[in-house]
Amino acid sequence: MNLLVDNQLPAALARYLVDHGFACRHVLDLGMEASDDREIWQLAKDEQLVIVTKDEDFALMADREGEVQSESSSDSSSRSRLRSSSALTDCST
Repeated sequence: MNLLVDNQLPAALARYLVDHGFACRHVLDLGMEASDDREIWQLAKDEQLVIVTKDEDFALMADREGEVQSESSSDSSSRSRLRSSSALTDCST
């Protein structure tokens, strides 16, 4: 699993994850600190990266594109939990 740490999280997190065996980069490492979410999303999709973020927008994008599924498509409380607690958005599938 290759990780991409989003801008609102510290670059030190990416270094910590690398030190603990994860393949990980921070958007700063890629010169993408001023990029909007859609550009970061597209990079993650193109390179099959999992986005580590606290930004709910990525979960919403994944939900719109059908990349993330709740336990039951009719379970709105499950969708709410997904949106409010999403820390990883997997663009590798």
